[in-house]
Amino acid sequence: MGSRLEQRAREARFWELLGQGLSRPAACDAVGVHPRQGYRWFKAAHGKNPFERVPRSGRYRCTCPTRRSVPPRI
Repeated sequence: MGSRLEQRAREARFWELLGQGLSRPAACDAVGVHPRQGYRWFKAAHGKNPFERVPRSGRYRCTCPTRRSVPPRI
């Protein structure tokens, strides 16, 4: 089976091959895992590459101060 690091490297290569247009079974054969394992990786990641870093747009980032000072009641 291999170490966890080797398994992550295989999974990363699997996703790289999928991104290049290979089918799931072909990508599994290329990295040396059973097609069921490729299906599990694909299903667990909801079909999206978990190794791909998507930059955040900052659309929902709040630039306002999170706390406001409220004047005391008199």
